[in-house]
Amino acid sequence: MQLTFSTTAVGVLFLTAGAAKLYSFRGFVSSLGEYAWVMVFDTSRLWCAYATLLLRLYPDARLICCVRSPAWIIDSIERLVHRNAFLVPKLFPPDAANVYTRAETLMKGGMVGSSLQGLRQAWFAETGGRLIAIQYDSLSSRPAEVLGRIYQILGEPPFPHRFDDVEYDATEFDMRLNMPGLHRVAKRVELVQRRTILPPELFGQFDNCFWSEPESNPNNHIVL
Repeated sequence: MQLTFSTTAVGVLFLTAGAAKLYSFRGFVSSLGEYAWVMVFDTSRLWCAYATLLLRLYPDARLICCVRSPAWIIDSIERLVHRNAFLVPKLFPPDAANVYTRAETLMKGGMVGSSLQGLRQAWFAETGGRLIAIQYDSLSSRPAEVLGRIYQILGEPPFPHRFDDVEYDATEFDMRLNMPGLHRVAKRVELVQRRTILPPELFGQFDNCFWSEPESNPNNHIVL
């Protein structure tokens, strides 16, 4: 059985085992017995932080990491804050009243910074090139080509996808955060060009895509 761990909702079977319960997860997979699938996917932004332990348990596992410049991720969240101006987002402490403090919260222990730290740890650790970085611009502009390469790398037969009908929303969850639209996915997969609403110096501070630099890829991880 080959296991693939992803940071996004891509896969055929979604499991709820937390990253801190890898041995329980291993027991679960073993318990599948004759019903075990050839390919098992599990999604969590925390997998990269446990990559070395994960690969001790499953040396053939692959980690699919969907990546984008942190600056553009912060830009997207800031746009949601502006769009929902009459709501107080629960992603931030009460004193995060401007774009600078919100960006700092996201990058220092927040959902962006913690995920980025885990990715950097796995990227530079002795993980044997088991990571596959899927760049946002590549996936959104050439979805069929990128997914075709993923199937090829994993040695799996391709599955027909409808890239003009992938609409998704998590309305109730997002409303509990006072951030409607946080998990919304547009119906059509496409790259939409826009200008940033972040101040220039703030955007420049976080516009770092280390995975795209050959000198920053000592393990020869695959970048698509």
